[in-house]
Amino acid sequence: MVIKKVDNLKDEEDFIKGLEDEAFKINPPNWRLLTNTRINVQEGMTLADIYTRRNLLALSAIKKEIFQLGNSKEAELLKYAFSCSLHRARMTDYKRASPQNYYIPKNDMTELNVWISFEEKIGEVEESKKYLWNHVWKHLNHDAEKWNAEDFSELEKDKWIMIKKWDAKRLRELLPEGSAQYVHTDPPYADQVPYFEIAVPWIAWLELESEQEWLKQMKQEIILSDSPERPEKLRTTTDGLKNYSKDFFEAFTHLKNIIPRGRWLSVWYCCSNEDYWRALTDHLNKLGFERVKSQVIVRAVTTFKQVITKAKNPLAAVREQELLRHYRHVEKEIPIYKVPLDEAVKLFLDTAVEVISAKGEATTGEIIVAFLTRCLDIYDNPPPDYDYISLLKEDKSRFEVITVRTQVGKKEVEEEKWKLKGLGQTSMKDWMKSG
Repeated sequence: MVIKKVDNLKDEEDFIKGLEDEAFKINPPNWRLLTNTRINVQEGMTLADIYTRRNLLALSAIKKEIFQLGNSKEAELLKYAFSCSLHRARMTDYKRASPQNYYIPKNDMTELNVWISFEEKIGEVEESKKYLWNHVWKHLNHDAEKWNAEDFSELEKDKWIMIKKWDAKRLRELLPEGSAQYVHTDPPYADQVPYFEIAVPWIAWLELESEQEWLKQMKQEIILSDSPERPEKLRTTTDGLKNYSKDFFEAFTHLKNIIPRGRWLSVWYCCSNEDYWRALTDHLNKLGFERVKSQVIVRAVTTFKQVITKAKNPLAAVREQELLRHYRHVEKEIPIYKVPLDEAVKLFLDTAVEVISAKGEATTGEIIVAFLTRCLDIYDNPPPDYDYISLLKEDKSRFEVITVRTQVGKKEVEEEKWKLKGLGQTSMKDWMKSG
């Protein structure tokens, strides 16, 4: 690894140019990215285009030194620390909690220092290993090298964990019928994140598989994408949605086989489009999975109030949050029920009264979250699109809106809250006592 002190920008530029020849020896990965403007990939872009020149060379030099260590445990830990540094090297917009788009660096920007980031991650990995040893490993009477089973039959003997990368549409080849008492799954969220397209940097830098293997697996991915290079998975076409739905059904059929009657399935899902939603729920109904409970998990707690307040369609904004749904396998088909608008309207107004009564006043987001959750629990489907908030505004005999200023992080923001006429800001329970 070459280290040199430079005193001015020209010297630095000359030094970087001098490293260009060295780059060919280091051979940084330069896979071609699939065109997809949704994630900021333009036609003809490669992996190298999402890094500044300096950071591309720095990452390449670090990778070269790590891979020279072979298959040692030290090398694996360093690879892990290295993988944690990739997004911090200005590959993505690091301010996002969950990067979903490539961040293309400007030519004149000041990027993060790769080596400093790598050093920080090494320290974090070391502390994590110490914590696990002190709180987990040293208290177990097992040899860690012998814990991991290669196939399910070994789990029935003396091994207790099996970690596999596997195709969900071939699950029965891995697990016997009726072998899973509980399954917790997080399938692709339709058009939210094209996982394999976003994962290219980690796969390429760490040499997890070849570019040809990656492209082959892309065809097997259950996803809806905006990439014109994936016509069979385009979210804007009928064929794309049909393939997405068909693949889901095939994967869930395997789950039906391995989960015995009366056992449980938990599914994370997130989408604002009803057609995408039904690709998931309708198949679970047909396969005999009865929904027991739904939970809305708000991802951006500090900004969620602002999002709901400003949203033209608050219901869509809430549907884009994480949903955690719990199912019991009952081995009989569950009727598919689309929620009638008149029933949805009545449920919304009843929910609004209950939420406001319990809290004294409630935000738009609190009402919508409660409404969506109740709708999912009662009908097993989201409510139809409608301007539900207009119902509160029109029903002036019962509802009134107030504007309050609240602290969100370091900012003070305005948001709307709803009250019941004559209730004030106390809860219904206290209001009735006072009467």
